Amino acid sequence: MIVIVVSAGCETRQQVATTPVPPAAIKPPAAQVALPSPGAFRPAPDTLDVSSQEYMDALDKSVLDTLLSLGPRHYRLRLQAVADSSHELRSPSPSVDSMVVGAKPNGDFIYGVKHYYDVRYIITLLDSAGRRQFQRTFTKPAFYQMVGREVVLRSEPVRPAFVGYNAPRQWLLLRQEFGVEGTDWGAEVFLALDLKGRTQRLTPSNGYGGGGSDCRIQQSPSGQAVITCEELLLPGGRHQSLTKPRTELIAARFLSDTTLLTVYEYVTTRRVQYDGVWGNENSPNPRRRHLPNAFVLSARTGQVLASFRFDGAIEALGYHLPRLYVWQTKSYYLPDEERHLLRILPRDKPQLTSQIDYHKLPVFKAPRQPQELKINLSMGGDTSAIYLNTATHKMRYYEAVEHR
Repeated sequence: MIVIVVSAGCETRQQVATTPVPPAAIKPPAAQVALPSPGAFRPAPDTLDVSSQEYMDALDKSVLDTLLSLGPRHYRLRLQAVADSSHELRSPSPSVDSMVVGAKPNGDFIYGVKHYYDVRYIITLLDSAGRRQFQRTFTKPAFYQMVGREVVLRSEPVRPAFVGYNAPRQWLLLRQEFGVEGTDWGAEVFLALDLKGRTQRLTPSNGYGGGGSDCRIQQSPSGQAVITCEELLLPGGRHQSLTKPRTELIAARFLSDTTLLTVYEYVTTRRVQYDGVWGNENSPNPRRRHLPNAFVLSARTGQVLASFRFDGAIEALGYHLPRLYVWQTKSYYLPDEERHLLRILPRDKPQLTSQIDYHKLPVFKAPRQPQELKINLSMGGDTSAIYLNTATHKMRYYEAVEHR
């Protein structure tokens, strides 16, 4: 088990693990309490939605310490981003805004060409006595080939972020974010180090500001598989690309310890110039509109277990895959508002996926039944919805006024 304590500066956050209390410190109860019979105990319901993991850390802090307990040993992982004004970097092809006179903390305008400062991204692992186990330092040029020179050069100093410890591989999983101040343009890199500080993986992860996928660097509950948003790392050192020719990745999320879901948009690509920078612009390919674009994969082998068409993803400076996990039915529900369908993925056997045309369901009429759960069908406020009876699995459809 991994025990994590996060502290920033002198501030220490609440410890995840509990500390045993000496018996003498425990006060006896004021009155005798009758214990329930063993038959009254019920295991806690399995409510874990493994598809919903988000990043939860303070990227605005330039230094952050994370305390790790890996088995019986304790470590401190220190993550830093330090601007290096002694090392100047220069953009090979200045963008339009580089010709405007001004100054920012990350660079100065000199004779109309933007000069940038380098950044040292420092990762240090210390043992419980403060002895350094390793220290690795990366600079901006180390990431040019991963996500592009321009976005790295223009990025403000952002410290590496700890994603988690992968026990089967004994890797520290990290991400390095780059973003241009005042814009939505950004990108991330996946970095894996072993406990001696050696680089095991250094690959692109995700992008922002248009076309970014609904994906997070994430390991399966057992740690046997890892999604980097560019690759699927499989047991035994194997890895499988999550990118496909002539597509954009819409989403990649674990459904369980043994399966994951990937969704794509088929696109055509053309070269465009924006803000003085050349890049690729993708647009949906109507000729491939009816091909399967969603795939359930095995997290053990990478094999495709099921495929289907899903057009319910939302694009707004990046993709979002609408979904709801209902623990009572142990299933994921994905509304496809464009085609009036509800996709159902049983968590334990997602290859048995099915879909329902919700216009063919019985009409919802009040009152709402006690065991009915509301599934919104769009991102709006007063939306159409499906009411799912979690006991019988029967559904009723409610159509909002604006959808009639």
